[in-house]
Parts: sequence; C-alpha cells; structure tokens
Amino acid sequence: MPYKFTRERFGLYRRFWGEVSEEEFLESINLVQARPDFDEIRYSIIDLSDVDSIAITEWAFEWAGAMSFGAAKANPNISIALVTPSEVIAKLAPHFVSPYQLRIFTKLEDARRWIEERLS
Repeated sequence: MPYKFTRERFGLYRRFWGEVSEEEFLESINLVQARPDFDEIRYSIIDLSDVDSIAITEWAFEWAGAMSFGAAKANPNISIALVTPSEVIAKLAPHFVSPYQLRIFTKLEDARRWIEERLS
C-alpha cells in the first residue's frame, strides 16, 4: 500500500509514494468515503509528489468523479487539492467530473494555501 492517510484538523492529507497502481488509487478513494468521520472533512489533499510511477487511466478519474456524487450526499463541502509534478496526471484531472471543487498544484505549499483560503 504505497499511501498513507493523515487526519488533519479540518481535512485529510493523503500521500502516495513509489509505484502506484490504478487499483490502489481507487481503493484510497473508497477508504476516504467509508471513513466514520467523512461528513466532517472539509478538504482532501492528494499528494502525488513522491510517486515514481502511477498507472491510472481516464476511466479511473471518471469513475472517481462518478463515485463523488454519492459521497456528496453525505458531505457536499469538500475541496480537493491534487498535488502532482506530472503533466500526464494533471491532464487527466478534467475527467474528474464531480460536485467537489478540484484544483491541481505542482507544490504542496500552494495546495495548502488554497485550502486555507477555502476554509476562511
């Protein structure tokens, strides 16, 4: 499992590293949505900065977006920051059609700054 969840005061930080499969990426989304505190989360930071390779397709982003519509019934107030230096992953992000606001960042600091603005 090349990822770790860290619960923060108002949200969730998810850091991936090494080689990440599409199944692992989608599994992490399912685990977030199944959390008992899911309705309290205001943001999710998905940090792919330390990923060596990730095998993910347009379909996976579409599927994740589709799943978010059901999750938004339990919690419609989540902002998602995706941190990735990969242009390939950034280009897949538009396939994530969701009620949640998603922004792409190349640096974690910029993602955290955006989250802070969203929380205030």
